Amino acid sequence: MIDRMKLIPILLGSLCCLVPLSALGQEATEFSTEQLDHFETKIRPILDARCGECHGKEAETPGGGLVISSRGTLLLGGDTGPAIEPGNADDSLLIQAIRYDGDYEMPPDSKMPADEIELLAAWVADGAPWPAHDEEELTVSREEFDVAARRQLRLVLATVRAFGLPPIEQRWLRATRLIGLFGEA
Repeated sequence: MIDRMKLIPILLGSLCCLVPLSALGQEATEFSTEQLDHFETKIRPILDARCGECHGKEAETPGGGLVISSRGTLLLGGDTGPAIEPGNADDSLLIQAIRYDGDYEMPPDSKMPADEIELLAAWVADGAPWPAHDEEELTVSREEFDVAARRQLRLVLATVRAFGLPPIEQRWLRATRLIGLFGEA
């Protein structure tokens, strides 16, 4: 027989891992018709064309946990935190990534044209207007993401690529880990 009292902490802990957007301080913001028209004609096409494949609603596994389907999902952000800081383009991870100024360079294959970068930066600086009808009640599971470890891995991989080292065989890797754990014989 299962003791129901023992299940309460487990259930509460599980519920704490779910973050509804409404709990993140996402207040309803009113935007002008001009702002929303600008979004629909200039901003949404850029986001769809440049980011949609990896971060759109249809992406099987959104890159970095970031979905760009609404203003709320950008405020929620991905594994490294909120993607935008409405009113502050320079502190927005999205803008840093598309400028190739931060830890990430998006899109990864090639930098976006300067005019598109500036349109997105101006949009974020203007408060990131987005139609309210795109918002949906989202509940997203969050895991801890170690940015420092990601930076170290990126540095190691860049070094390996720079020296053109051959791929490591799995058996050799396992043997090396065992030697590292127990010392050499």
